[in-house]
This record gives sequence, C-alpha cells and structure tokens, in this order.
Amino acid sequence: MERLNIGDIVEILWERTNYIVNSSYKRYGVIVGKYTGIDVISGERIVKYEVGNFNEKNMSYTLSFKENELVKITEITKKIESIRIEDVMKHAFESVLGNIDKTILDYTLPTKVVFDINKRKTTLLFGDKPYKRKVSGIAHASDTFDTASGLFIQLAKHILKDKWRDKIKLWEYLSNNDFETVKMMIFNFVLTHLKEELVMSFRQLDKLTHWDFKKPITFEIKGIKHTIEVEHKFNRVKEVKKTKEIKNEKD
Repeated sequence: MERLNIGDIVEILWERTNYIVNSSYKRYGVIVGKYTGIDVISGERIVKYEVGNFNEKNMSYTLSFKENELVKITEITKKIESIRIEDVMKHAFESVLGNIDKTILDYTLPTKVVFDINKRKTTLLFGDKPYKRKVSGIAHASDTFDTASGLFIQLAKHILKDKWRDKIKLWEYLSNNDFETVKMMIFNFVLTHLKEELVMSFRQLDKLTHWDFKKPITFEIKGIKHTIEVEHKFNRVKEVKKTKEIKNEKD
C-alpha cells in the first residue's frame, strides 16, 4: 500500500469503517492531518488520518480514519488528465485548510456574548444563528459581576469542557481560594490558549483584554474576519424589587 501523507487525495473505503454514511458524503477526500491514536479494539497505538473535503454540505468537516480505510489516488479522473495532480492536491488542500481555520475560529471564539446583570450571568453563543453551542454561568459568590471576568471565565469553561471542574479546583487550591488570584490564572490560561490555538497576535490579545463591551469587536485571524456581538440585559424594575426584598429580610 502506498504511503499516505498530508495533502494526499484519497478514496475513502466507507465499508471498512464504523461510520454511518449519509447521502452528502463523497467517496473521495483530502488528508489534512495525521496523529497517533489508540485502537479501541486492540489497545495498540496506530496512525490515524484526518480527512476533509468529502462532505458536500460542510466541506470543512473532518473524520479520522485508519490507514487500511484509505487508498491514495494518483489520478482523479480522465477529465482532468491535463492538470498536474500536484496542483489539484495543492488547491484542494489549501481550500480545506482555509475552511478548517474558520471552523476552529468559530468553535473557539463566540460570535455573541450576553451579560445578564440581574442574574449576574454571562452567556457565550457560538456559530451563526441559530447558534450551534452555548456556554453560560453565574458569577462566583465571592466575586463582583464584571464583563471581562464573565467573558474569560466562560471562555475557559468552554475550552476545558469536562475538565473545567477539576481545573477550577486546582486554581482555587493554588490560590488559597483567593478568587482574584483565580481570575488572574483564568485570564492567563485563556490568553495562552488563544495565542497557541488561533495564533492570535499580542496586539489582538491586548485588544480583547481592553474591550469595553460597549460595541462589537472584530478580529482578523489568518485572513478570516470574526466579530463578537455583545448584548446587555438589565431589568431595572426587577432589580428594585429584589433590593426591597433584601431590605425587608434585614428589617
């Protein structure tokens, strides 16, 4: 079997995989990544390949395959025999990489952030409407609600996912439960992740940390523009009522 490399156009042998194939899946794709994984049956370490450009409805969508589930294609069809195969792979690969960059960007940074002052709650919304993902949380009991902390804490929760609870416990332990120090650790974690994952410049990171949340903010990362909309919710009547209830309880 011919050795597979990133950028190769391959035939996907769907019948050998465990994936459920739908009508939008094509027989051919482009290898856009390569990593070492674990075979769930044997437990052995194996090389796996990330393949994209096969889903007609979402060309940036990728799936992982084992080497015996792919066949390298040296000729696409007779219709493009006059085109050099290297050029075909290069353009297809660049197209997929561009889509992947946008997918990673849309998945990492929200497209809208909502601050609910009454509830002391921050919500991050990802993707285009209708939003594909939502992450939200209420400000820490010992913390005053502020927009920057709300954004960065929810970004950290989104990045860490199921590891969030263990990580926050570690930060609290390291800071002796001083939440101001915890917030600093969270800010550092998020900024480091954005720098490494999205290759954001220090100027862009500085722009994010100094955002006043009065109007949308836009970044251009790897030639892709990404805007984060902002919305502030505040029910003054509800807040006055809550204040009176607290006062009555004290009296």
